[in-house]
Amino acid sequence: MLAAGLTLILALPVVLTLRTLDATGFECLLALLGTLGIVLVLIALHALGRPKLGWAWLIPVLLVLLVARLLQHGVVDFSGAGFTQEFFLHLQGESVGVALQEYDRLARRGAVLLVLMLALVLGLTRRPVLARGRAIGLALLLGTGLLAAGFGQQPEVRFVKGWLQWNSPRVTTVDRVVLDRWARSGLVDVSLRGKHRIDAAPAARPKNLVVVYLESIGVHLVEQQRWPELMPNLARLIEDHGWVDHLWASGYITIEGLTNSLCGTLIPFERGSDSLAEGAGLAAQLPCLGDVLARAGYHQVYLGGAGTGFAGKGAFLAAHGFDEVLGIDDWRERGLDQRPDTWGLADPDLLDQSLDWIERLDAGDAPWNLTLLTIGTHLPGYRYAECAPYPHGEDRFLDAVHCTDQLLARWVESLRTSGILDDTVVVITADHHLFPSDAMQDLFGDGVFDRRLPMVVLGAAEADAAQSVGASYDLAPTVLDLLGVEHDAEFALGRSLTEPAEGSRYFVTRFGDFHAGRSVTNKRPCNREAPIETPIDTCAKSELLSVLNGLAASFSLAPARLRCSDRAPAEWNIAGDGALSLEVRIGGRDQSGRFIHRGRPVPPQRPGWYLMMFDRAGTVLARRYRPFELAPGDTDEDLDADLADAASVIVARLGEPDLGSLPAARLASVVDESSPLAWIDLGLEGDVQRVVATGRQGAGPAGGWQLAIDGRTCRSTVGDSR
Repeated sequence: MLAAGLTLILALPVVLTLRTLDATGFECLLALLGTLGIVLVLIALHALGRPKLGWAWLIPVLLVLLVARLLQHGVVDFSGAGFTQEFFLHLQGESVGVALQEYDRLARRGAVLLVLMLALVLGLTRRPVLARGRAIGLALLLGTGLLAAGFGQQPEVRFVKGWLQWNSPRVTTVDRVVLDRWARSGLVDVSLRGKHRIDAAPAARPKNLVVVYLESIGVHLVEQQRWPELMPNLARLIEDHGWVDHLWASGYITIEGLTNSLCGTLIPFERGSDSLAEGAGLAAQLPCLGDVLARAGYHQVYLGGAGTGFAGKGAFLAAHGFDEVLGIDDWRERGLDQRPDTWGLADPDLLDQSLDWIERLDAGDAPWNLTLLTIGTHLPGYRYAECAPYPHGEDRFLDAVHCTDQLLARWVESLRTSGILDDTVVVITADHHLFPSDAMQDLFGDGVFDRRLPMVVLGAAEADAAQSVGASYDLAPTVLDLLGVEHDAEFALGRSLTEPAEGSRYFVTRFGDFHAGRSVTNKRPCNREAPIETPIDTCAKSELLSVLNGLAASFSLAPARLRCSDRAPAEWNIAGDGALSLEVRIGGRDQSGRFIHRGRPVPPQRPGWYLMMFDRAGTVLARRYRPFELAPGDTDEDLDADLADAASVIVARLGEPDLGSLPAARLASVVDESSPLAWIDLGLEGDVQRVVATGRQGAGPAGGWQLAIDGRTCRSTVGDSR
């Protein structure tokens, strides 16, 4: 009776949790048997000792077990998942306080179970259940066997596994033997900590930072034989302030060059640049340069002439410490637009704006980081009125490169005369090398395959170079040392060039690698059993990329998904007494700050249309925002593409709009104008089927909406939490 009572108390939260996770009946049975095994072992151990003193250890053990089981039940109820990395990420004081506030009912139920459990234990300490040695041995044997059978279903085991994974992230799709082999190779660090676990502090006298990425500018353009004086100013900067001889390019396109250099690794690009799609959360918890600087108190701004939406660039930067991310759409709002026959904001305008931003940032109290990306030398090249044409050849790309050189020289001179360089480190490099197009090969021959990028350092650097050659992914750890920032962040591939290297380093990219000053291929015959040697062979290269991709995945946000088994598959609420705020949760995961407009997350207080697209399995494909002030005819290619791919769409309205501004204007007539929030199911073809709910609790069908997921009908809740 006693064993049955304790088993029921300890197993109840576990079985409820497993049912929430759509576990099978057999899994629930194993959890029940495993709990019975724990109880039998504890009773036997109690009988072996001094029964009247057994409460001194038995009650604390049972209390820990009960708390662990109630904790798992609450976590799964809230997030739809158990002791994952996201759980440990949010295991902070503020999160715990919110959880206690939101789950006070669960705490009260836990208190009832605790009282019942204590009553049973007190009875056990007064009258031992097992008095004979044979019974004690049988209980130990049976309990151990039952515990072994249901071991994997116990919350305590899952907590320990999650904790170990959180503290030593590993790639679940890569064999541990493989990981250990690469860890021993010295080429990659597989033991990284998430960005929320790093510590950083600025130097005693903090240095500011400016990073300039020049579009497609490699060292080969500076050393041109065929086109003399193509970039004379950059050539002088390299001669006088070249910090290393060169960096090997670790990226082949702009977004890859940015992310790899900022995060010290090779970001997965299996689907091209689209692998950083907006809001997808790829490598969101991976520590990057911006994360470390944010931890050290830096205010960070990114300025680019192109749009921030392409390939999720804006969302990625915003997720990694940048406070403000500006692109062409933002410049238009400020009265600046692209010039005729050019693309994006012209480089002269961008550099002028950067000087204004530097002055503004320097007037503040916090150290700052300003990152720039030029676009004038993006193919086919753009020359601006502020520049003289290239005198030794007639080609628009030659003019563009020569123009960038002139603009860069004037910009650097402005920094010198302003005194900014006294307490600021300026790093000038490039996003990637030239694209090997036919036109570029006609101009530069085999030079288009030269992967060397410049690295110029100006200003108040704290350290000197200890290596003569690096790779783009070395930029992040190197810049932190140049600034004198104290930190404990680690990078998968990146190494600080302020520290000596052991021997000749081997630099990897998605395709060819670099070693001993030359490009190498990986076409040697495979030998999976041999130790890793450089240059690595084809099999080893494939294995290494899998390891790096797995590391990125282990630091990525899992895709949100509607699941009918969840108590509330989706929750949409209005919060706030004054300014309204949108609250959105899918499977317990907060989505409110992940709606994207022009490549950047949108604050959930901004009035407008919020659109969430789902596939047939209920997985969130995209989250899009559309402001009310856009005219109905304004196009949004990204939004149109997402709508075309979606099986179902939910549209939420926050505030009172001009109804004609909804992207699908035909929906306007069915939106309830009396409510600041509404949901609409567009169906598979994008045609209106019905208004499924409005923004007041109880309105619509049973106060929620319904959505077909994998042939089942999920219900959601809506409400007003003001």
